[in-house]
Amino acid sequence: MNGLQISAYVLVAVYMVTFFAIAVFVLGKITETQRLVSRRLDYVTDRKRQEELKKQKAKKEKSKRRGQNSDLKDSFVAKIGEAIFDELMAANIMMKPEEFAIVWILLAFGPAFLAVLLVRSNPFLPGVLAILGVAGPMIYVKKKQADRAKAFDGQLSDALLICCNCLRSGLTFSQAMENIADEMEDPIGTEFKRACNEMNYGANLDEVLNNMVDRIDSADLMLTVAAVSVQRQTGGNLSQILEVISETIRERLRIKAEIKTLTGQGRASGMIIGLMPLVVAAILMVLNPSYMSKLFETDIGRILVVISIVMEGLGFFFIFKIVNIKY
Repeated sequence: MNGLQISAYVLVAVYMVTFFAIAVFVLGKITETQRLVSRRLDYVTDRKRQEELKKQKAKKEKSKRRGQNSDLKDSFVAKIGEAIFDELMAANIMMKPEEFAIVWILLAFGPAFLAVLLVRSNPFLPGVLAILGVAGPMIYVKKKQADRAKAFDGQLSDALLICCNCLRSGLTFSQAMENIADEMEDPIGTEFKRACNEMNYGANLDEVLNNMVDRIDSADLMLTVAAVSVQRQTGGNLSQILEVISETIRERLRIKAEIKTLTGQGRASGMIIGLMPLVVAAILMVLNPSYMSKLFETDIGRILVVISIVMEGLGFFFIFKIVNIKY
């Protein structure tokens, strides 16, 4: 492996990351303002319309084979689009499903095509880049969802205190949600604003809260929604219930911070030990490519590379299991 091939690898990797970041930013900014209202309307009305259409189709007799195949295809595409839409909404990425799909396809095939043109001596690189291009966007979306849920949990306790104060002052729970949407920042302010818009478009409170739970993967939010639903059915002092839940969430956050502090040394050690072989290998590829080329040109070298990758993965997995304490 010479310096030109290494430069080609770096060029393709930089292209993949840069193109995805620019495409997400530019497309999101261009189409954000014109889709804010329509997105909220679609979120409330489209599902109801799809359910009604499905019920109507279920009542009809079976169509011909060609028509039936067409309906199945349309239904499959609609389900994929709805799934992508839900994932983007949970990550707060202002892109249409078709826009995200276009970026996804370009990332899956673009870097691999460049690798075929630039690095013809390595037949494995295009396949690896294609796999990374397919997995990269979803990893990015999941990371955005996790970060958003974490930030939401950090704001939920304060939001519940605001809700308690509003209820004690004589406001309704819906009005308390509007105060939270106006006074608090993203992500909890944005999510409650979405919930208020859904109620303004005709959705009931239980449906609105369940939609919020679907968007935000938060155990604390599920507990809060369950408490509100039970109180609406059985009665009781909702402000007192929410105050207790707020204190519980605050204690959970404190325990999480303590556990993160205690396990920080283990995580740092695992990252340093795990990344050290990769860093050393990258340095040797730059300083002495002929020395490292034996690992890729011989059968025993390829076997050792595969074994090393498997052992690295196992090491990261076990370290993650040790330091990731469930509570």
